[in-house]
Amino acid sequence: MSRGCSASSTSPTSDCATSPASPLPQQTKLLVYLKANPKKVDLIPGFTRNVTKVGHHGTGNLEVQLRTERDLERAQDLFRLSYAAA
Repeated sequence: MSRGCSASSTSPTSDCATSPASPLPQQTKLLVYLKANPKKVDLIPGFTRNVTKVGHHGTGNLEVQLRTERDLERAQDLFRLSYAAA
């Protein structure tokens, strides 16, 4: 599995430039960085986070933290939003 996209791998011709999401596995959760405007999303502490001004591995500025199947279910609309923006 990919470790996400770094700033150096987001040239217009890279897969990271067109990907709507970048997964980054962690010990207890899966972080997914989405190409969605965090200012247009209701941020939920512990679930979504604006990482616009935070150094991170990923293509987007909306971080989604997935720990359970319920988290995956409630993230579906965010995934669709990111896909539409890509």
